[in-house]
Amino acid sequence: SLLLILAGCSATEHSISNEQEEIQYSLVYVIHGDANYTYHQNGNLRKADIDALNRAIETARQAKHGEVFIFHQKPERKLLFLIPQKDRLMYHFRNGELVGGESYSPIEGGLKAEANLYNRLKSQSSGRTIFLYFGHEIPSGSPYLVYHRSQPYLQFNTEIFSDDLSLFENHINLVVLSTCNNGNPLMIQELSGVSDYLVASPQNLHLSHLIDSPLQQLETNPEISTGELANSIAKQ
Repeated sequence: SLLLILAGCSATEHSISNEQEEIQYSLVYVIHGDANYTYHQNGNLRKADIDALNRAIETARQAKHGEVFIFHQKPERKLLFLIPQKDRLMYHFRNGELVGGESYSPIEGGLKAEANLYNRLKSQSSGRTIFLYFGHEIPSGSPYLVYHRSQPYLQFNTEIFSDDLSLFENHINLVVLSTCNNGNPLMIQELSGVSDYLVASPQNLHLSHLIDSPLQQLETNPEISTGELANSIAKQ
């Protein structure tokens, strides 16, 4: 069964050899940037996807007992307006160190490309897995609504998201959706067989996104339950 916590508010792959400590948990960030994520704060122009990316990298550097994958879904560019480039970026951290990075292209409009990279590179770990998605509202209806601005023909909706999420792991302990309006019955139904806990907003969520700092408790208090961690994220 799934517990919904409502948090309402308006490069080239490479390996670095180092002594690997035990992996106690895995974090997977998917940060959508192929749309308008510009907002103003204190008179300054900011990009929400870049802010989320920087926070994710900082969390990854502090994850001394974790493995962190960060996928930044940047807009697609085309060479000579014809040849698609590999514009999406993956960052792979292990025990607080960057051990790999890779540029890649999407497979369809969901998360298949990200899941393929995750399964190819992940360590064998018996720890919990937490998945975090940062972006605009994941559509609940027709998959033909434009979600990826540079590739408007790619389909994406709640059903596609749920199906592709299960490609990462058979079971995910916690899903965090930093999106608008996705704390809804359809999303709960779709994720009920995929994750134990879901933190999502039933209302609009400001583009500055949810703050992931409570994840530091995985280091300072490794015995914290997933339910307590979910509550911490919701309260923050």
